[in-house]
Amino acid sequence: MIHYAETKSGGVPKYTFTIQLGDQACEPPRSAILHNDAAALDYVCDMARELKNGGSYDNPNLLIKVRDKNDQIIFSIPLLAGCA
Repeated sequence: MIHYAETKSGGVPKYTFTIQLGDQACEPPRSAILHNDAAALDYVCDMARELKNGGSYDNPNLLIKVRDKNDQIIFSIPLLAGCA
């Protein structure tokens, strides 16, 4: 199971993960404090596998967008590809 850590000060988390279909978010964003972009990529791949295995996210058009602490998209992956 993935555990989501948020900043204790209530500030902006280092990375934010949003599951989207087109321009619409499918659920509230998830946040995590991670060391770098490589850790964020590992995290999003784990997240994609967990969501796919849960059975409720099987649309091939779903994306997980990853934003940094400045709210800039650093990458996005198709949810199903992240499960590979």
